[in-house]
Amino acid sequence: MEILVVGNKLDLIEQRRVEKSQAINYYRENGGYKYIEASAKDGTNVLKIFEELTFDLANKHQKEKKKR
Repeated sequence: MEILVVGNKLDLIEQRRVEKSQAINYYRENGGYKYIEASAKDGTNVLKIFEELTFDLANKHQKEKKKR
């Protein structure tokens, strides 16, 4: 299982309440999770979410395969 935390509503960046750097640091310190910001409204980084998860799962699969 892979976890990728997604901050949505990137299109409303001027109304931000938490800085991106704060979110990244928080998720790294509290579980080592990756963090990405996206916008479902305009599609920004939506594809990147799936690419990141696919890449991470493929790498994890390769590492487990080598252990066998």
